[in-house]
Amino acid sequence: SLLESILTLFQTVTGGIEWADVLKSLAVISDVWVAVFVFFIAFAQFALLNIITGVVCTTAIEATNNDQDMVMQAHLLRKKKYVKALTDVFDQIDESGTGFITF
Repeated sequence: SLLESILTLFQTVTGGIEWADVLKSLAVISDVWVAVFVFFIAFAQFALLNIITGVVCTTAIEATNNDQDMVMQAHLLRKKKYVKALTDVFDQIDESGTGFITF
């Protein structure tokens, strides 16, 4: 039946049934079905492999982007602290409050 065929295909892809056993049963029926089954197994395995690889790569790229954002934020925070420290130093040197430093 159709339901049993779908279940068998699912089990062969997920490792529930050895696909070589199913292949032997199909060989009794027709070589065409053997070719279709082998194509299905190959396609399913490569598609699954590509999806897993894509997910791993996407996760790694997003993690790298987040790291770069964190580094940039830390750099900007340090820059603000340095600018504030220098501004405080020049404010202390400018005793007259004119915005100019003279000797």
